[in-house]
Amino acid sequence: MNKKENYEVFHIKCLNSNHQEIDASVRIWTGTEINPTVYQFPTYEPYTYKGKAAMYYLEYKNEEDNVIQTKSDRINDAFYDLCSKLDKLHIKMLIKGCSYGYYMIPRLHYSIYAVKLILGKRLDKNYPRVNIFSEESDLENIRNVKQLNEYYNEWIKSISVIPY
Repeated sequence: MNKKENYEVFHIKCLNSNHQEIDASVRIWTGTEINPTVYQFPTYEPYTYKGKAAMYYLEYKNEEDNVIQTKSDRINDAFYDLCSKLDKLHIKMLIKGCSYGYYMIPRLHYSIYAVKLILGKRLDKNYPRVNIFSEESDLENIRNVKQLNEYYNEWIKSISVIPY
């Protein structure tokens, strides 16, 4: 891994496996690698670059000393991979990026923003974006990666019959 560029830290709240609120941070940065292999979300099919590739890195650390790192050529793939790894540890990030109805649509693959998707409604030109690390205060809205992706696919189907 080369030097860290575009370094940013987000301080968030999470629920641990005992459903207790804990503090955590997610660090994001960019860099380059030679011939990296990345895994595309949601299929996790591997793709190996030939030569130099720009990469996004995410590192999660909480007060219980859990540390998880992910990387990908697209920030949304790295983010959803991080969510998937936390799901396996029964840790829930209390953020908009893990909230029901919010999703990092393809137009936002290279940003830390998600949009609120409403079934049966297309996004207009000026759709509001929300930072994926913004706090989600309603615990009932927190979902795992599989559920987030299922909702996105349901939304895609719901708008497929609606003209542009």
